[in-house]
Amino acid sequence: MVDSDRLASDRSALASSYDLVPYDSQPFAEAHPNYLGALGVLHGLDCALPSDCRVLELGCASGGHLVPLAWFHPGSQFVGIDLSDSQVRVGRELVDALGLKNCTLHAGDLSDFDPGPEGFDYIIAHGLYSWVSAPVRDAILALCRRALRRGGVAYISYNALPGWRMRGLTRDLLDWHLRGIADPLQRFRHAKALIDRIGSAVDTDAPSSYLEMEVSRILGNPPSYLAHEYLEPDNQAFLLQEFVDDASRAGLRYLCNADLSTGFPELYGSVGAVLSDLADDPVGREQYLDFVASRAFRQSLLCRDDEAPTTLDPRHLLPLSLLADLLPAPKLDLRRAKPQTFSSRDGTGFEVCLPLCKAAVAELAACFSRAVPCADLLGRAAQRVVARGDARHADASDEALDEIFSLVVLQHVEPCLESRDSTVNPCGLPRAITLAQRQAGLGWSHLATATHRCVELDEFSRTLVGQLDGTRDAAGLARFMAEWLQVHAGHGFTVQEHMPKHVQSQVSRLLKLFARHGLLEQL
Repeated sequence: MVDSDRLASDRSALASSYDLVPYDSQPFAEAHPNYLGALGVLHGLDCALPSDCRVLELGCASGGHLVPLAWFHPGSQFVGIDLSDSQVRVGRELVDALGLKNCTLHAGDLSDFDPGPEGFDYIIAHGLYSWVSAPVRDAILALCRRALRRGGVAYISYNALPGWRMRGLTRDLLDWHLRGIADPLQRFRHAKALIDRIGSAVDTDAPSSYLEMEVSRILGNPPSYLAHEYLEPDNQAFLLQEFVDDASRAGLRYLCNADLSTGFPELYGSVGAVLSDLADDPVGREQYLDFVASRAFRQSLLCRDDEAPTTLDPRHLLPLSLLADLLPAPKLDLRRAKPQTFSSRDGTGFEVCLPLCKAAVAELAACFSRAVPCADLLGRAAQRVVARGDARHADASDEALDEIFSLVVLQHVEPCLESRDSTVNPCGLPRAITLAQRQAGLGWSHLATATHRCVELDEFSRTLVGQLDGTRDAAGLARFMAEWLQVHAGHGFTVQEHMPKHVQSQVSRLLKLFARHGLLEQL
């Protein structure tokens, strides 16, 4: 009886902490069914298409991940559960505003949740497993096994060892600093004040200690990250092998990490090669590599233990589609197998060698946010090589597939189970998609894009989205925003931002950004 009372008290305290400081609920592309299903197919599973599937999210918060999925996939069913009643109410507000009939959010304890007889193709538990007690962790794994359909994939993220030992330094500092303070809200306020004070003393261009780097990272995240990553009573990190063993006892089989690079020793230098050779199974190899990389976070994919996943094979890319958010391609050398540098939107550079692969990557760069079927992509790339390079390289599809696979492993190219075309050009009278209008109107901090990324909003961009109703052209929108800025002068906007040319430039930039991310309607 004492144990059950204690568990009930712990769960009540956890719910209250999220009511006091709501989690900043956002979409995360790594847990999109399109990506999870693609990784399943790469391992030989027969996964359900995102357009016709059932998805369960455990710890759904206010639905920032789940609700956009439901809006973009009206033929699928989405169910979420969270302990925080206030967060679920926020999510239901968005569901109701969108008029969704395929998304249900429950407030309650997942340990008592009945998933029903239909089961789910995808089960997501992001930012949950490490932050709950052992009985709840057992319930998460048991629920995944009970509810996961054949061909299904479960995604569970958690803090990982050994890397979390270093990150735990900041948690220990805060725990000591807050000694004697019991009230959760006061603990958060004092912790935030300490982090801000340390941050003001950090040289952000060259932090000199691990603590300084960690504080800079915390300040780059929403305040809710500080509250729930560092101040919750439960925060348990695990070795990969520990997690896999627990999952195995629950009837689940480890598939891979969402970041496939964690399983490739050749990416971790000579030490990675030496240590991985000591392992006699893939999980052991990844565990050794976690020590080399000092990995602090994992996103593990699981399937049922009656599945028989295969090893990764580049040929399994052929039935999939590919997506890449890249800067415009440089002038291509399609005559020689010579390395050429491409760049992701975040500035990360990477080299591509084969002419056919260079042509394929250039095609992807030109059509984001559309995922292109891999077979079609290779065909279009071959045509480009024949037209602009050496035709002898156009037939090297097997070699190009190997190089494309390496780009998938390094996360420069994203595999998708299903193709989707959401790219639009800004039209004369731009109109935001309903999801964007409702998120902006309800005061959300971001917009969820067609590829399940985030476009962060400030007051200027949020106000602009509210005016994208198809009644104004770009010039009219710029005039409206210039007038809005005049009214809001002195509220965080500089004199330059009031200048008409600057406003016009900002409106034009945002319209292009919204269009590229599929946030404007096809007219």
